[in-house]
Amino acid sequence: NPLEGLSWITPIKIGMWHVCLDYFFYLYHRSTHEFDSLWWVHRQHHATKHPTPILSILADDVQECLEIFIVPFLATTIAPRMSFAELHLTICYTLYVEALGHSGVRAEWPHPILGLILKPL
Repeated sequence: NPLEGLSWITPIKIGMWHVCLDYFFYLYHRSTHEFDSLWWVHRQHHATKHPTPILSILADDVQECLEIFIVPFLATTIAPRMSFAELHLTICYTLYVEALGHSGVRAEWPHPILGLILKPL
């Protein structure tokens, strides 16, 4: 059953996971821009002037390890425990958001899950 492991609280868990992911990613990403000694980790990603979903993967091995394994792992250790189905949906949604965020298109619409919750903030 593909819906096994999903419940009414699934969107809340996914939202909380993304808040944790954003927190750890912000710390990592901001550090690579603020500290000259860390710029080497992230500079390859900024080698293109016109981002596309395919070029969003433009990074060296250290950056890939940080962004694909370590940062999501940290989010997973802090966020509520998720079933396999919930984690699968979370990863699919994250890949969608990352591709959209690197499409070069200015997004003027709210976050699909957290938009209404975060709007007052």
